[in-house]
Amino acid sequence: MKDTGITQYEFQNRLVIELVDLDVAANNVNLPKIVSSVLGPKLLSEYDMIENKLDKINEQMRGQKLFAGHTWDDAYDIVRGFFDENKRELSKDVFKILVAYQRVFRPYRVVYNTKTWQPVLV
Repeated sequence: MKDTGITQYEFQNRLVIELVDLDVAANNVNLPKIVSSVLGPKLLSEYDMIENKLDKINEQMRGQKLFAGHTWDDAYDIVRGFFDENKRELSKDVFKILVAYQRVFRPYRVVYNTKTWQPVLV
């Protein structure tokens, strides 16, 4: 059985649940390559060294421009600005980020109306 990541969000009486194949997502965000470049061919045994390496892996992951030329943090700020701050001028960037997100994570998504608990077509 493959590992899956499950994420859920609630927004305006809608609950979104996404399932993601972690193997696909890890490959699409270049995780094996980043881990290999940081850790090298030798296994680490000391905790301090491992934690330091994990920070470096996280830094490299977050620095990638996977979302239409935006890093994780930049994409988050753009999407948040569009939805939470009503910055409608960001709509084209949000759409490009959505397309890139779909390409990277290939989620299976179900949306429910939280009042009726019926699936909603989006």
